[in-house]
Amino acid sequence: MTVKEAKIEYNKLLKRYNKAIIYFDREDIPYHEKENQIVNFKNILKGLNYYLGKIGPHTSKETMGGFNVG
Repeated sequence: MTVKEAKIEYNKLLKRYNKAIIYFDREDIPYHEKENQIVNFKNILKGLNYYLGKIGPHTSKETMGGFNVG
């Protein structure tokens, strides 16, 4: 896997992460439904961590906002 490929995959997972945060913050969704999604959320976090390891040095801005792929 190239660094560019890792950045692309990281950006995809980061979008899922951001959607998950919105989901977990919603008050109209029952707690037990959110609880069922914890495993998926953990997998997203593991994936983000994995791709950051493949990418190497990065800034906190890139961590939270994604990478420029070009």
